[in-house]
Amino acid sequence: MEMTVEFDQGESRGIGVTGDVSRSGMFVRSAQVPSVGPSLNLTVHLPGGRELSLRGRVVRSTSAFGISPSRGFGLRLTDKPSEYDNLLSRFLDPSG
Repeated sequence: MEMTVEFDQGESRGIGVTGDVSRSGMFVRSAQVPSVGPSLNLTVHLPGGRELSLRGRVVRSTSAFGISPSRGFGLRLTDKPSEYDNLLSRFLDPSG
């Protein structure tokens, strides 16, 4: 299940979609690739119009040329609400 995300890192802003999701973070596919290291704010747009705010550090990035499903960044979460576990459950069991 892919969900749209918006992110900002200082003055830099971008939009992407969720990729791999784990208990400690996620990969975000995006044409805009933020810097590795600094903190980043992320808003996940959930089904039904709800939003989930997360904070983390960019731990890796890929900047393949052109449109590529591997272009984006890995985010290690440093601040996540308990609702994040519900989001994770949806990724692990999309039928639920």
